Amino acid sequence: MLSISVVTPNFNHGRYLRAAIDSIVGQNYPKLEYVIVDGGSTDDSVEIIKSYADRLAWWVSEKDAGIADAINKGFAHTRGEIMAWLGADDMYVPWTFRIVSEIFEAFPDVDWIKGYHLDWSDKGALGIMYDLTPQHHRCNRFDYLLPGNYVFIQQESMFWRRRLWEKVGNKLSVDARWPLAFDTELFGRFFQHARLTHVETVLGGARVHRDRRCLRGWDDYQQQADAFRRDALAHCPARERRWAKAYQWLRRQRWIPTGVSRVILRALGNDLYRAAAYDVIRYDWWSGGQWQRRQEPVILRCR
Repeated sequence: MLSISVVTPNFNHGRYLRAAIDSIVGQNYPKLEYVIVDGGSTDDSVEIIKSYADRLAWWVSEKDAGIADAINKGFAHTRGEIMAWLGADDMYVPWTFRIVSEIFEAFPDVDWIKGYHLDWSDKGALGIMYDLTPQHHRCNRFDYLLPGNYVFIQQESMFWRRRLWEKVGNKLSVDARWPLAFDTELFGRFFQHARLTHVETVLGGARVHRDRRCLRGWDDYQQQADAFRRDALAHCPARERRWAKAYQWLRRQRWIPTGVSRVILRALGNDLYRAAAYDVIRYDWWSGGQWQRRQEPVILRCR
C-alpha cells in the first residue's frame, strides 16, 4: 500500500468543504497525508477545518497569492509517494485511494493516471458522467498541446508519482500569463516526461455551481490554455512540431475514416504512431480479476 498525499486549497467554500473533506478522510485510507490550505476565508471554513484537525497532516489559514500558490504551499508539507489535489467543491468516490494504490503498485513504471470523471449538482446530486467514450476520455501529448483542441484533463480524477513532480520542478507555475490555466501548464510539463495512462474507472468529480472558478472565467481559461500551448509547441524539438502538424491535419479531415487515418499515421513513421497511441488500464474480470494494461491506437476524430 502506497502513501498518498492530497492537498485541498480553499477560499470561502465552506458550504462545500465538509463534503470534500469527508470524501477523503471517509475512505479511512491508512497511509493518507491530507493537507488543507485556506486562503483566509471569512465564512465558516476555518471552523470546519478545525473540526477535522486530528485527521489532517497540516493545515493553515492565511492570505495566499492564488490557488497555485496555495497548492504549492500544501505540497511543501507532504512526503507521500502518490500526489493529487482536490478542490474544496470537488469530491472523490469511496474507492478512489484503494484503486489508485493498486494501480501504481501493479505498474511501477506508470507515473501519471486519470480516471473517469463525474459531475455533481450544487445540492450534491449526481449529474453527468463524462468521458465514457474513448475519444472523450483519452488524450495523448498531441491532443493536449495543440492549440484549439480544448482537450482538458480533469484534475479531480488524476494522480501522479512524486518522482514525476520532482522532475518538473516540484511546483505549479505562478506565471502571470496563465493564472487560471496553471493546471494546463503543469500537465504540459508532465507530458514532457511521462505518458498519461487512462484508467477505466471513476476516481472523482466536480461540483457544478454558479460560483465555480472555471465556469466564471471559462473564456479567459481557454485563452490562457491556448497561449500556453502555443508557447510549449514553439519550444518542442523540430521533429515533434512536424509530428504535431501532421497529427492536427489528420484530425481535421472528417471525411477520412478512422481506420484509414491510422494507416496514414503509421505511414508517417512508427515513432509517431506509438507516440500518439493511448495507454489504457482496465479491470479484467475474465483473467481472475486483475488490472490489465495495453496500448490502443489513437482515435483520430475532431473533438
